[in-house]
Amino acid sequence: MLRSLVGSEMCIRDRYQRRVRGVPSIAMPVQGFAEFHHPPSVVATIAVLGMSLHYLLPLRVSRASLQRRTPLAMATMAMGLLVMYLAFTEFGQHGEHPSHVRETQGVVTTGIFSICRSPFYVAFLLGLAGLAVLLDSWWSWLGTLALFGWLHFLVVPAEERFMTASFGSEWQQYMGTVPRWGLFLSLIHISEPTRLLSISYAVFCLKKKNTKVV
Repeated sequence: MLRSLVGSEMCIRDRYQRRVRGVPSIAMPVQGFAEFHHPPSVVATIAVLGMSLHYLLPLRVSRASLQRRTPLAMATMAMGLLVMYLAFTEFGQHGEHPSHVRETQGVVTTGIFSICRSPFYVAFLLGLAGLAVLLDSWWSWLGTLALFGWLHFLVVPAEERFMTASFGSEWQQYMGTVPRWGLFLSLIHISEPTRLLSISYAVFCLKKKNTKVV
């Protein structure tokens, strides 16, 4: 078992190094579990763990009935399935696959990837969020936040370093125009000049409003 795991890790490393010739140190993502992972398994583990803790030690978020929570939960999960379907469809049209074991042939910038760089992970987060709403459980919400933190601070940055080393300016231009989490958390990626301009405009509007009141 140990030999098979080590062999699989070496195979993945070899694929990374062969894909990015001449700069293997730059192309290598973060070492450890953030690099060699299987997101569906991680999501399933978090979901099962959240449900188990919810039934063993329930921590309710609200007093809303199951009948009231169900429509919102189902809508959130359905949105996640839709995002996943659109991402898979767009990848398939470009001959790509989300598996980390397969080599990346190019940068997909069309379809849902034109508004979000990580639609697969957004779909996972929506699925867990829908489950958290359905269970009305703090445990599931904590699992969703933990998944987001792991993806945002470890997994996605490692992938983006690999893509930058592989495709250079093409990927950097894509990063500069499309937010990592799409419309859901696009404010995270507002550039500093744009943020300062927005603050200045807000202050100008506030001063103008105060002048009219006086």
